[in-house]
Amino acid sequence: MAVPKLTQFKDGRYCLSFYLDGKRHRETFSKLREAQNRINEVERLKGKGLRVAVKEKVAVDDSVKYAINQLIAKGITKPLSTVVDEYVASHEALGSSGSIVEACKAYASNQDRIVPITTSDLVGDYERYLKGQKVSQDHLDKTIKIYLKRFAADMPGSVSEITLKDLQAWRSTFTTGPRTINNYCNAVKALFNYAQDHNHLRKDRKTEASRLKNIEEPSTEANPFSIGEMAILLTGVDEKSLPYVVLGAFAGIRTAEQKRLRWDKHVRWDTGYFDLTGNVTKKKLRRLVPILPAAAAWLAPYKNRKGLILEEVHPERHPTEILKEHHLGWRHNGLRDAFGSNRAAILKNLNQVAMEMGNSPDMVIESYREVVTEEQAQKFWNLNPDEAKRLSNSLISKG
Repeated sequence: MAVPKLTQFKDGRYCLSFYLDGKRHRETFSKLREAQNRINEVERLKGKGLRVAVKEKVAVDDSVKYAINQLIAKGITKPLSTVVDEYVASHEALGSSGSIVEACKAYASNQDRIVPITTSDLVGDYERYLKGQKVSQDHLDKTIKIYLKRFAADMPGSVSEITLKDLQAWRSTFTTGPRTINNYCNAVKALFNYAQDHNHLRKDRKTEASRLKNIEEPSTEANPFSIGEMAILLTGVDEKSLPYVVLGAFAGIRTAEQKRLRWDKHVRWDTGYFDLTGNVTKKKLRRLVPILPAAAAWLAPYKNRKGLILEEVHPERHPTEILKEHHLGWRHNGLRDAFGSNRAAILKNLNQVAMEMGNSPDMVIESYREVVTEEQAQKFWNLNPDEAKRLSNSLISKG
């Protein structure tokens, strides 16, 4: 039995020749895999003595000849069958939204303006851009060193080739909570917006990152330090850490914001306010927070200070150690939650609390309304140095 013979034409097609019932048969294929599958089929059927169905020759009409001549004239070496397959696939992808010619022209026009860049190089450019925008070092460290450096390492290659599916797969590798995951994804969205503005991505459509929906974050309850814990912190921390505790608990100022504050510029003893300028606050809007009596009492020894208020990179470390000595744990956001909860209980005006904290009224209502009673809040705001020392000694003596 003659073995089927496979040859390849100059135009890329494959020709299979085999004998059946004394006659030579020839079949052409556009793809090698199709030809190999046919060889296996012919040999299997002939080996079992079964009939092999052969393809009938189809007459080439004028339209087919015209198509072939057009391909030759344009220097297109693809087989006609491949061209037809690509046309059908393109038609299905485009649907009824326009012609294939218009879509190809639009694609080619956009491709001409796109400047290829790898994710690593893009992150480097974006870092230089942010530095030029004078963003805070804290924001720069989080955005570049934490969020985007990991993204660049995990997703190497051209940024224009990253799809929504790729981003969803990358996000699924995280084992952290929803808020942290959203922080990473929001940084990537900002990076893609920058890439689009600088001609690394098409401008006639949304970026793939912008199509990535945030994970829903569960509402978090306030977790304020208790009056006893506050007394231990206020009387136990050292001179460097005390302003951190006071500004968080008695003024509601975020840690990141505190790191940008200066004694001589933002603590306005003359007006009675902490003047948080736009380059300090999270939302880039000026915020005035009253220097309440409790804060004034604790910060009085610092009145003539100048320079940055916080000297520690991680100001929460020493307070955490003090709490551990008393078998207590650090509460994430506990200082700011203490301010919000106790301020809301006294003021009764949640819009005012929202303005002082730099939050939305809805967030303040959800997180700080009726967390503590008015009686508890009165005791909290009476935590001056003498009262805090008395309460701390009482707690320590009780063990």
